[in-house]
Amino acid sequence: MHRALPHRWHIIRIDWAAARSTRHAGYGISQRKHKLIEECFGWIKTVGLFRQTRHRGAARVGWCFTFLGAAYNLVRMRRLLAPPVYAANA
Repeated sequence: MHRALPHRWHIIRIDWAAARSTRHAGYGISQRKHKLIEECFGWIKTVGLFRQTRHRGAARVGWCFTFLGAAYNLVRMRRLLAPPVYAANA
């Protein structure tokens, strides 16, 4: 007769795998890089109004996405090149 696994067995297995991967230094680096990517997509969706595209077709949507990506890079460059503002000076 086949013995059924405990109800939460799949969760225990996932927790073990997560613990195995999160203990390495590369995981933290990966999470920081992931945050940078998600910031870009979030900006494109909200500021670039790309949550629901107004264009149809792969060529037009691709062009618009490339344009918004370039616009985000300009915004990001402005933020990176700005002189640091300290609380004492503000």
